[in-house]
Amino acid sequence: MINRPFQFMYKLSKNVLRSCLFLATYIAVFRYGLCFFKNLRGKIGRRVIIYSGFVSGFGLCWEPQGRRTELALYFLPRFIEAL
Repeated sequence: MINRPFQFMYKLSKNVLRSCLFLATYIAVFRYGLCFFKNLRGKIGRRVIIYSGFVSGFGLCWEPQGRRTELALYFLPRFIEAL
């Protein structure tokens, strides 16, 4: 880390950018899905929210494989709570 500061900063910047892309994609797709499915069904109900949440999960494609497991463990209690 101290021996190669530019390599460290590059890797850190890349990881931060990936996480920002994941969050931005997750939120944007969820909101778009909410509007899309609401217009399709005519109302906001439980199914619309579930469909939107499922579709927004594809934002995980931005994250590396090891990080996906961490995020799944983070979201699992929230999913159980919402269920």
